[in-house]
Amino acid sequence: MTEILRLALLLTISCCPAFIIAQETSKQDIPPLAKKLENVFEEKEPKWKIERPYVQMSPPVMHLRSVDGDVLIYFWIMDDELNAKAVFDGEVVALGNILGTRKKEIKLPDLGDDNRLSRDRSGSFATLVFRKDKTFIKVAAPSEVIAKRFAGHVFDQIVAPKPESASSRK
Repeated sequence: MTEILRLALLLTISCCPAFIIAQETSKQDIPPLAKKLENVFEEKEPKWKIERPYVQMSPPVMHLRSVDGDVLIYFWIMDDELNAKAVFDGEVVALGNILGTRKKEIKLPDLGDDNRLSRDRSGSFATLVFRKDKTFIKVAAPSEVIAKRFAGHVFDQIVAPKPESASSRK
């Protein structure tokens, strides 16, 4: 028992500086897309509450919570499309390896340049990954319906037309 306590104490002490640094950087490294989505979710998904501060990971993660469960949205904003495609392909393989023969996977029409919706056969959770241009998004949700809905909100913000600058209007 004392060995377990010593190990727990050692892990706590060694991880604290990294946790503090992660908390400090999380305020600075929230992608602009995530900031836009906060407003969208507050308006369109009022029963889902955004957990703050964001957990700073690589990539940043937006965490939403409701009585239906938790939704995690991961943001990868890459330098080019080739990198976004490579991350997408790797994530599809990883999901396949994790779920193995329990995996049920489909491709959805009209969601980005490529996408996959993966879930286990019981339907107890779903992960939807998609990419559009240089952006790769992963939505982990308690159901297929919720994953599709939240991915749709994200996709709408990615493809939303950019407002014209005042100088270009005459």
